[in-house]
Amino acid sequence: MRRAVTYPQTLAAALKAAGAVNAMQLDINPVWVRLTIFNHGENGSYKHYSLTKDMVDGGISYLAGYQKDFFYLMEK
Repeated sequence: MRRAVTYPQTLAAALKAAGAVNAMQLDINPVWVRLTIFNHGENGSYKHYSLTKDMVDGGISYLAGYQKDFFYLMEK
C-alpha cells in the first residue's frame, strides 16, 4: 500500500489556485481546531461560542488559562 505524501509547497499551490492571498494551516487534529468568539456578558464576564457547531468550544481555556500555546485576534 502506497502512502500519500503531502508537502508544504503542494498545500501552498492548492491555496493559491483557490484564490488565497494570505493563508495558514490550522492544527489538523479536529479536537484542537478552535475559533472561539467572545461577547461581553453581564458583570464583566464573557460569553463564548465556537465559530461552527463542529468545533470544540475552547472559550474557558482562554479565560481561565491553559498549558498549550495559542494566539488570538481582537477587534478594536
